[in-house]
Amino acid sequence: MERDKIKGIIEAELFSSGRPITLKEIEMNLEIEREQLQEIILEMQEEYKSESRGIEIVKINDGYTLSSKLEYREFIYPIIDKRVKPNLSRSST
Repeated sequence: MERDKIKGIIEAELFSSGRPITLKEIEMNLEIEREQLQEIILEMQEEYKSESRGIEIVKINDGYTLSSKLEYREFIYPIIDKRVKPNLSRSST
């Protein structure tokens, strides 16, 4: 499988999962060697750093996830604060 396609699959998995994904999960799904996978993820991390992208690949414990870059937090928080908040009944307040 070509490298760009592997990167696209990894990106889609990280975006869609909503949780950190381990190298083992990605490795088994793509059926590639761990060394190659680590190399590709490092390459992707560098690509996200060098481009003006709003997201980055972050390592959390033994997994990876997509996250908004901290430098954009002032633009993200106003949007997040406008999300629908649950209505509490009178007995809950």
